[in-house]
Amino acid sequence: MVCMEAGVKDRAEEILLRTIEEYINRGEPVSSKFLFKEYDFGIKPAMIRSELSRLERGGWLSQLHTSGGRIPTDKAYEFYAERLRGHLLKSTTALAPFSELAKKFITDNLEEFVEDFADEVHAFSVGFMVSGDSSARSGLDELFGRLDISEAGVFKSIARELEALDGKIEKCLLSGELEPSGLQVYIGEKSPFIKNEHLSTVFDTYDTGGDRLLLIAIQPKRSDYKKNFKAFLGLRFYIF
Repeated sequence: MVCMEAGVKDRAEEILLRTIEEYINRGEPVSSKFLFKEYDFGIKPAMIRSELSRLERGGWLSQLHTSGGRIPTDKAYEFYAERLRGHLLKSTTALAPFSELAKKFITDNLEEFVEDFADEVHAFSVGFMVSGDSSARSGLDELFGRLDISEAGVFKSIARELEALDGKIEKCLLSGELEPSGLQVYIGEKSPFIKNEHLSTVFDTYDTGGDRLLLIAIQPKRSDYKKNFKAFLGLRFYIF
């Protein structure tokens, strides 16, 4: 985080986290006035504005208009996702609601499982058996329906990349780029599977009795990371 005294740093992190979560939930730039109304940071609106400006200078937030609220940058999303992942890994009870989804993998075929998973995480989802015997994908409507953009060219670019996705997956597997296994998240163009500033990619690999399943969710950058991380971690905790 930004270079500050310990207490001030903790407050800045809290303000940043709340700003990210509010933007994810509401899809609107977050103002100091809104934060003061909704949260008790122990400081006045002017000080919240000062903290937001400091976070903006540090590259954590951006402001489209001088008098408008802030939105998180890729750097902020990465910080939020890493912090959230670490918290969920320490709290297995939070994964309980996703045990039923995990059980479906045993009883259903891959196509049905991936379809159910895509419906759960509201993202374009891919299940790829590392042996290459089978793969399935579902949820393109979920992805396109939730993107906060209107330019046709962006949709066409994403569609072209998704058409080439199997080749990119195979290349990543052959190069060992996906090791070590474990829940991973890439924001924007850092994804090894699809490089687009509007998207984020969450994936994990699971042992499935003689083979490995690579499970990928490609979603809008503004997505419910908490729920989707729980879905991925629930599979690992309850089945594999």
